[in-house]
Amino acid sequence: MKNATECSFKRMSLWVFLLLTASSLLGQTLITVKGTVTDAQGEILIGVTVLVQGTQNGTVTNADGHYTIQNVPINSILDFSYVGMRMQSVEVNRNSVINVILKEDSEMLENVVVIGYGEQKRDQVVSSISAIEGKRLELPARNLTNNIAGRIPGLLAIQRSGEPGYDNAEIWIRGISSFSGGTGALVLVDGVPRHIQDISPEEIESFTILKDASATAVYGAEGANGVILITSKRGKIQKTNIELRADCFVNQPTRVVEFVDSKDWLTLYNEAAWNTAGNPDKRFWNIAGNYAPPYSDEIINRYITNADPDIYPNTRWMDLLKPVALNQRLALNFRGGGEKVRFFVAASFFNEEGLFKSKPTSDVTEFEKKDQYNVNIGLQRYNLRTNIDFDIAKWTKLRVDLSGQYLTTNYPGTSTKDIFNAMMRSAPHLIPMLYSNGYPSRYSATGGFENPYTLLNFKGYTREYRVGLQTNVGIEQRLNFITPGLYIKGNVSFDADFIARISRARKPNEFYQSGRDDDGNLLLKKVVNGQSTATEAKDGSFNGGNKRIYLEASLNYNRTFAKRHAVNALLLYMQKESQIQGNPYPYKKQSFVGRAGYAFDNKYYINLSFGFTGSENFAPNHRYGFFPAMGLGYQLTNERKIGPWLRKQGVSNLKLRLSYGLTGNDQVASSRFPYKESLTWSNERVFLGMSSAGGLNQSERLIYEKQAYNPQIRWEIEEKRNIGLDIGLLDDAFSLTLEYFNNLRHDILLQRNTVSQVSGLINNPFQNFGKVRNYGFESSLNFSKTWQKWQIGAMGTFTFARNKIIEMDEVPRKYAYQMTTGSKIGQIDAWVAERLYIDNDFDITENPVTGVKTYTLKDGIPVSKYGAVYPGNIKYVDMNNDGIIDEFDWVRTPKGTFPEKPEIVYGFGFSASYGGVYLSTFFQGMANRSVYLQPSEMLPFLGQEPLTTSVKQFALSRWQSDNPSQQVVLPRLMLGNMSENDNRRSTWWLRDGSFLRFKNLEVGYRFNRSFLERIGMRALRIYLLCQNICTWDHIKYWDPEMGNSSSGMGYPIQRSFNLGVDITF
Repeated sequence: MKNATECSFKRMSLWVFLLLTASSLLGQTLITVKGTVTDAQGEILIGVTVLVQGTQNGTVTNADGHYTIQNVPINSILDFSYVGMRMQSVEVNRNSVINVILKEDSEMLENVVVIGYGEQKRDQVVSSISAIEGKRLELPARNLTNNIAGRIPGLLAIQRSGEPGYDNAEIWIRGISSFSGGTGALVLVDGVPRHIQDISPEEIESFTILKDASATAVYGAEGANGVILITSKRGKIQKTNIELRADCFVNQPTRVVEFVDSKDWLTLYNEAAWNTAGNPDKRFWNIAGNYAPPYSDEIINRYITNADPDIYPNTRWMDLLKPVALNQRLALNFRGGGEKVRFFVAASFFNEEGLFKSKPTSDVTEFEKKDQYNVNIGLQRYNLRTNIDFDIAKWTKLRVDLSGQYLTTNYPGTSTKDIFNAMMRSAPHLIPMLYSNGYPSRYSATGGFENPYTLLNFKGYTREYRVGLQTNVGIEQRLNFITPGLYIKGNVSFDADFIARISRARKPNEFYQSGRDDDGNLLLKKVVNGQSTATEAKDGSFNGGNKRIYLEASLNYNRTFAKRHAVNALLLYMQKESQIQGNPYPYKKQSFVGRAGYAFDNKYYINLSFGFTGSENFAPNHRYGFFPAMGLGYQLTNERKIGPWLRKQGVSNLKLRLSYGLTGNDQVASSRFPYKESLTWSNERVFLGMSSAGGLNQSERLIYEKQAYNPQIRWEIEEKRNIGLDIGLLDDAFSLTLEYFNNLRHDILLQRNTVSQVSGLINNPFQNFGKVRNYGFESSLNFSKTWQKWQIGAMGTFTFARNKIIEMDEVPRKYAYQMTTGSKIGQIDAWVAERLYIDNDFDITENPVTGVKTYTLKDGIPVSKYGAVYPGNIKYVDMNNDGIIDEFDWVRTPKGTFPEKPEIVYGFGFSASYGGVYLSTFFQGMANRSVYLQPSEMLPFLGQEPLTTSVKQFALSRWQSDNPSQQVVLPRLMLGNMSENDNRRSTWWLRDGSFLRFKNLEVGYRFNRSFLERIGMRALRIYLLCQNICTWDHIKYWDPEMGNSSSGMGYPIQRSFNLGVDITF
């Protein structure tokens, strides 16, 4: 009875379950849902996956971004996913039309990272890698290197000049670790070694730098200085996008060195002459010295009133520069494709003109108008790129890339450096740019007194043509028939560059006035005999080129087992060769690379890698080196216990990374085959006895060994240690990365100093002996938040890198404060300036007749070995307390000073948008940097011809006998070589080189998509972009980024104001 009851109950339960299920199914209504998927800018997205959550029912969007999916339950959820976009889930809620806007994944670059010889998921990366999107570099500058400073942690960049064609920034990654070898990073464009300036910013998809051993060991002997990976854009499965961008901008110098006019020049000259004469009674001091008598008030007044500009000129040599230069840039891109073929095609044009005023002709017969030509600097650059991807079979992909550049540059016949040097040293009162009758002027035929106007306008011009071509063909074959995740890749590249130059030289007659005749005609004396200036001397030449061949083949494996075990591996062979025109020996290198990675449960990560690289630049038995590395990672937020607690606290990501390994630097010598013996001729001869004629027999000149054979010479080796911490807060709306690195570079090639002469060597041998420690830390932060129609963002980077010379085989010095060992690379040594001398430092006697003063230093005050000193001269610290200021008193590292290259580089920016209006700013700065102001370029009236020197505006801030202030720029002014004491490297001439620059300000408007579709556009943006707006610094005289006075008085860095339009069809 009991069993029958139980059986009856089970049957009843089954019927109830079936009835409920049937009721549920009958009540579940199925509908068809369709719609369009676009991005935040209204661009249609092709290939978006649309899936009914929890089922296999799905589809993808077509070429118009539309989708249709049938049999969708009315209460289900649709998932929309697309590469590079955040997945979005939408409740159907009985809606048959669902249009979706997918937001770009702000961490796209963080999810898939470009690494050496491949890509890797961000959560599996244990290396120190930083990357930014290419669109953040799309600024209207011809040179990419000028856009990256302060934007990437670990990267240091300094721009020394604003001259078109020569404005490349110097780039280092995590500072400098060698005092002998090369310090530049390895640059790869799409995996091939290339020049960073050969790619246009519009072509870049991502810009990545590799910093620690785990990232760079695969590059072996080329990885110690860091690696820059630039990835160009490629086609996508989408309807073809046509993007046109046009920019028109004006350039002007950020700063130009200012000079005094003729009146102030003559006044300061009088003061310097009076100081040189011993500050006599001004009624008698004209006869007290051996220099030209001072200029009277009457003569000075003639310069002030411009009475006769030919004889009493007031020449402003900086007027050879235009206030602004107008430039243009145009870029056109095509991007699109389907499942079988995808393409990206880009073309761009950049036109940049320099700041020189070009006036090469006059009405004088010898300068015929047919000889007119343009001497201003001008640069036109054309870029073309085509990247095409073919899916030629289900498991086979082919990539074909072609890119090229064509540059034409125009320069004056005289180098820009020489023109600026002449502008910087020419006095305003001696000659006009041209005499009023059109004849070229010149003060003297001897010495360095050339007229800057003549150098610029009457010396001809040079035109240079450069053609660059880069090709790249790659293939990928999946080997899933062997095992899933296995594939092979091959890549071959051929690049070539060619340069040709045409020069047209002229040499005009030059004149100097000797007054006017009785009729008022200008009397001119020819001081330089020119060549026939009506006919140009022509010279055209092929200035060489180079070719590069690159081959690469690899076996790859990437697979996940049981959803918890992710494995990746790489074995690669690389070979490259480069040939420079005129060099009989090509450069050849070869590498074998391996890498293996394992991730368990997306929590624990390990990466092992090595580079086995060789170079024929070293001895046959020492050409290959092995460089291993290891990296570890631990993702705390994925731990079962601590992970949920961290997420509740708002910590969405917390990852610890460690790495250690070896890398190398084969840029150890400028000469080919540095291990070989070098022989050279001497001027010595051997006496061979008496000849039969009674004379002396001598040998021919002797040959001696300049450098000994040393097959042990090899690359530098660097041990890299790195600790990193990645933090994400509030669903990664805020992200922070912290890194600490400590590297030891050893085997630095140097010429031994402590080898005794008894070894029999004429010159000390070279050996891998030096050591440098380089350490520091860096950080980066990003914040992004959307609130209703508002979008706000902020970013910042900070890099500190300091080096210390551990070993350089230095002969011990008498005083430890003069030792280079223990100091920093590039540290500026100097005598320590205590203050300026004051009257109380001297016993002063005065000539009762002329009033000339004689200054004798009081007892106890150190005597200077470097000439007589007077009140207002620089007083140095006697470091060894011997009572003499001499060569034993300079200090290798004066207190509070740093190397010229900065130890700290930082940048920060803010952005905001509301609707279509947006605003973005970026600031960039440097710190822990000293700049040396060369006293020979700061002090006026030096040398044998003090009348010919220029006087900068800052000379008005100088020591004066009636106002003996210590808070001045220049010490006591004196003529000729009387300033020997002041004209030396001292802390008086060192300045704090730190600065903060308002780098970029962009304001723009993005038009509404619905409005644009009416006129056939997809997107339209107009914007105003300002660059190098203002700078806060301690130098003030020239742009602080240019550095020392030699650079600072060259072609200035440019400020630009750009109006642009960006249209997508």
